[in-house]
Amino acid sequence: LADTKREKKHSGSCKQPIIQDLMKEMEKEITERLLKNEATEQKQKFESELAETRNALQVAKDALTEKSKEIERTRALESRAFQDKEELRSKLEVACEERDRFEKELALLKKQVESLAEENGKLVGHQNLNQKIQYLVKLKKDNARLIEEVEKLRVENTFLKNSKKRTLLEDPLQIQIDNSQNSFE
Repeated sequence: LADTKREKKHSGSCKQPIIQDLMKEMEKEITERLLKNEATEQKQKFESELAETRNALQVAKDALTEKSKEIERTRALESRAFQDKEELRSKLEVACEERDRFEKELALLKKQVESLAEENGKLVGHQNLNQKIQYLVKLKKDNARLIEEVEKLRVENTFLKNSKKRTLLEDPLQIQIDNSQNSFE
């Protein structure tokens, strides 16, 4: 009995270090698995963050490319606007020079008109009112006579044209003879 107790005690004590070793190995394995799982989770987390960062970087690159294109378009428009402004400025300067020249010419012509009006007033002022009236009556009579004369000439011209047409329609042979005689002369 004592031997069995010792054996049990001895076998129990022998088993105990084995169990403890097994326990330590199991704990070590569990710890390794936990660390491995944790490392896998962190790796997946980092990969996910890396993918998000890459996507954000691509979006930023695309936005940068678009902004660069827009800046180039803006620069081209700015350059064209500057050139147009310079052209308009030079046209404005030419127009201002012409305006100044025209203003000077206008002032000169106004002075001439004033001097001619004064001279005309002096010339007309020497005649009396009766002479002016007689002169206007004479002008009106001459104008009426010329109007009548123009009207008579129009009527005569129309008559001659009509008679020439009738002659041409009535005697085409006479026209040919006239044309041949004109060519010999």
